[in-house]
Amino acid sequence: MNDTEILIHGRRLHAALRDAIEDGDGLKGDPQWENIERPGFEHHACGMYLISVLALLEGQIGNKPWNLGGSIFSNLSNFVTSCPRSRYSELDITCARLDALHEVRNAIVHNSGNVRKNRNSNAEKMIVVAAIDGVKLTSSTGSLTLISNDNLDFMEWVRVSFLCVTEYHGLWGGPNTWKK
Repeated sequence: MNDTEILIHGRRLHAALRDAIEDGDGLKGDPQWENIERPGFEHHACGMYLISVLALLEGQIGNKPWNLGGSIFSNLSNFVTSCPRSRYSELDITCARLDALHEVRNAIVHNSGNVRKNRNSNAEKMIVVAAIDGVKLTSSTGSLTLISNDNLDFMEWVRVSFLCVTEYHGLWGGPNTWKK
């Protein structure tokens, strides 16, 4: 499988999960689905998507690849500023926000979604400051809820961040493909 196929599969997986969240196995409009089952399913679908995306990035590039030098640019900020793909800037993809996303992943994987149990004592503050679409943090408990719906699409932010980091590292696209 080539890198373009992986990107296409990521988009298709995002779309499939979003469709499953909205449809609820044909239960759309059912109060049991909408009020009780959907929030948990939505959160877990988002978490599984996030975990998979970060595992793929780390497997291909290394731990926290957004903090590593790219194929041409020395840092992600310079890449995002120079890249003609406006979506990266629109979504404000930065190292700080990706570090916060990593803390969201750690809370989901290791602490049942409670960011206060993360090893990083600054994790909660990082997540609050990052204000990533679709990440809801309950201030009284430190518990995370991930949301991907028609208004807030956490998985879209994760997917575009994945595209940005892979392009930054030259795994697809990059300056050689940018139209002058």
